[in-house]
Amino acid sequence: MKLSSLKKGLLLLSVVLAIFLSGCASFGRGVAEAVLKKDSEDTRVCKVRGKPFVGIAPSLLKR
Repeated sequence: MKLSSLKKGLLLLSVVLAIFLSGCASFGRGVAEAVLKKDSEDTRVCKVRGKPFVGIAPSLLKR
């Protein structure tokens, strides 16, 4: 069975459009979930032990 070039083009366009729209839908769903969830600030207590750490800035400045 041979498909005409017009039918092939429409079929390809339909497949590409379906893939594009499904990607947009999942992206929109992710954004909507993030907006609706609105996590509040993390108030868990965290204890850190050890010597103070000055960071990497002094090491970078020496170079």
